[in-house]
Amino acid sequence: SGNVMDQTLAYLRSLDAGQGQKIPFLHEIFALVNKRVGINIELKGPETAVPVVNFIRQQLEQGWTYDRLLVSSFDHTMLHTVKELDANIKIGALIFQLPQTLAQFAQEMGAYAVNPWIVTLTEAFVQDAHARGLQVLVYTVNDPEDIERMRRWQVDGIFTNYPDRC
Repeated sequence: SGNVMDQTLAYLRSLDAGQGQKIPFLHEIFALVNKRVGINIELKGPETAVPVVNFIRQQLEQGWTYDRLLVSSFDHTMLHTVKELDANIKIGALIFQLPQTLAQFAQEMGAYAVNPWIVTLTEAFVQDAHARGLQVLVYTVNDPEDIERMRRWQVDGIFTNYPDRC
């Protein structure tokens, strides 16, 4: 228990992530999906932008392409760092509340996507983001009625704990 950042890698790898599975390393996820699907990497800790960009560069050398990768975060300063290090990496700005200027901030930061919370999302926000050329990727959409509403609003993607419901 406690903050994951305070734990050793050996300890984290010893944990059971469910049905005897271990918490995977990012490189193991990339090997598992083998370019069959796109990957969203969410930056969660301080100073994670540089190592993630370096990791992405390694993956690009192994045949991954920019269009299959997205780096997202609630920490928009880290997203700026990602863009400074490699302007070709697509970024997604995670947000908890909808700004009064709607998706303008994401457009101004050069984001590919804006990733709002389902609870605060409005159809007007989706329309504004699309008008600005942004993808709308909504988290965390688990309820079948919410999934259907996201279809009606024509969001570009959802994050869900139940992909079988989609």
